[in-house]
Amino acid sequence: LADAARIIPPLIGDFGTAATQPIPSWQLGYSDQVKPFDYDEAKGVQLLAEGGIPKGGRINLLAASSRPYLCDWATATQSNLKRLGYDAQLQCLANEVVPAEYTKYDWDMLFFTTSGRATAATMYEQRWGIDLTLPEPDDTYTLRDPELQALIEKMKGTLDDKEYAAIGGQIADRIVRTDTAVVPGYNSGRALRTA
Repeated sequence: LADAARIIPPLIGDFGTAATQPIPSWQLGYSDQVKPFDYDEAKGVQLLAEGGIPKGGRINLLAASSRPYLCDWATATQSNLKRLGYDAQLQCLANEVVPAEYTKYDWDMLFFTTSGRATAATMYEQRWGIDLTLPEPDDTYTLRDPELQALIEKMKGTLDDKEYAAIGGQIADRIVRTDTAVVPGYNSGRALRTA
């Protein structure tokens, strides 16, 4: 029920490209097999009900107000959820205080941006891998998912570009659809590929 294709372009113009996954389309590890969620109000309402949030139920949205466009997009999404009959509550917080709120996991939908790393495998490892030295997750990225970690290890262990992209797609699908309600929306800006 977050209509990125309708809401984001008027906010950002030509500044970004639609994000179906955490990895941008220009980075090795991106998979064109991961498709965006279609905006479907009836299906969205059904899925929320199945997940325990009926009409009138509370949905907590969290965004960083100083990151470009996130609070604007979250506000538009909040408005849409309220129109559909939900008690949508939004926090738009300064970057400095957002990490403390991330780790409370009191939010139902998180609006955030990603930045690239040298490789997709490195980005997945640093942002969503399991750090065994941490007793508890210390930021929004640490999902502590052993199955996800196994996929990251497999991705790091291959030299085949097609297999690398296929595993990247499995990782993206697991993060976006299984582990958390992350709403990246659009990948910011344009990147140059270098040899």
